[in-house]
Amino acid sequence: MIRVGTPSTFNLAYGNTGLNDAYFARLWLTFPTANLSYQIGTTLTQPQITGNPIDVSAVPPDVKVGSQTIVPLIVPVVPAGGSGSIPIVFTAPILGTDIPLKTWINPAA
Repeated sequence: MIRVGTPSTFNLAYGNTGLNDAYFARLWLTFPTANLSYQIGTTLTQPQITGNPIDVSAVPPDVKVGSQTIVPLIVPVVPAGGSGSIPIVFTAPILGTDIPLKTWINPAA
């Protein structure tokens, strides 16, 4: 439950049930733009490949599409059989009804 004006932390859980490590896992989060503000509660570090950082600066922190906010997140590596979570702090500025949060992950290429 999110109370009006009170930050509430939710954890976006993810995992890898496969036999291989998943590199650069793309997680997505969407929620109504008008109802919520958010803050990612952790920093996802930039992975290193051959000594050069991968430039993900072209990925915007979020995208507004109609009445929805879409937040792209990149997890550098999810080990085979591993899992983790990303804390996200939501604040609802107004009293409203249900606030649908949706998440999904792109399969490894």
